[in-house]
Amino acid sequence: LHRAIEIINSAISHALPRNPHLVYSLIEKQQVFSRYRCNPRLQQYVENIESVAVFFSKKVEDGLGYGEHSSVERVVQIIKDASLSWKGHLKIIDDVKFNYEQIASPEEFFTPYMWSQVLLHSG
Repeated sequence: LHRAIEIINSAISHALPRNPHLVYSLIEKQQVFSRYRCNPRLQQYVENIESVAVFFSKKVEDGLGYGEHSSVERVVQIIKDASLSWKGHLKIIDDVKFNYEQIASPEEFFTPYMWSQVLLHSG
């Protein structure tokens, strides 16, 4: 869970305009993160996530006309437009670091995977 929240924070901190569907999901699932607000290890991440969710939720509310049908496409477009003016001040948290380890025989994964893709996409 900690790693997933770190990754979400990294995406909104460094690439928010390129992740409108993530922002949409954060708006829809705000209550999921609120239960972790008091967790000392997650508090800063959750505050950043909630800050984004609250800002964009307000923009979506303002962007939808009274009685307007709120399709996913319309909401995502409002989020994209609002992300151009996003100047949120998120807490600076150390970036997530990953280590890549190559397996001894990568062909054991890639060969069956490539064949499955060839079969899937060849009509």
